[in-house]
Amino acid sequence: MPEYIPTVSISTESIGITRIVLRLHFTETKPPRSFSLFKNGVHFITDTLVAQDTLLLDTTLFRGRTYTYKAYRLRGNTRYDSSKTLTITTLDSATIALTADDVGVTDALLKVCASRFGKYEETCGNEIIKILLLIKLCQKKNYSHSE
Repeated sequence: MPEYIPTVSISTESIGITRIVLRLHFTETKPPRSFSLFKNGVHFITDTLVAQDTLLLDTTLFRGRTYTYKAYRLRGNTRYDSSKTLTITTLDSATIALTADDVGVTDALLKVCASRFGKYEETCGNEIIKILLLIKLCQKKNYSHSE
């Protein structure tokens, strides 16, 4: 018998010290896609989407705490399907590394990685936040900055 695939799933896009970005995904293609999201077993949000994917930002978190999230599909006010439970732990603190990937005459591609355990990694995941920034460098000699 094939494994059942829920019509709704949640995953993490990034985890910070006091915030998380969640991705809510629906496998069905027909809107409307009504859902309720629960955090630690308590109702957090109910909404309806037209798109199959959306990002949800939760800024009500505390440093170093564990949270669970579960999404339910709704038909009217009735739950008819659910995601697997997602468990996350916010960062206690973050160690930041700034490296230049590509330096040109007038611009540089900088990589900012934050690691929970002091190890810098190239992939995003539950423990890593990775941001790429493009910074325009000053072309005039008198606009320099040093620390």
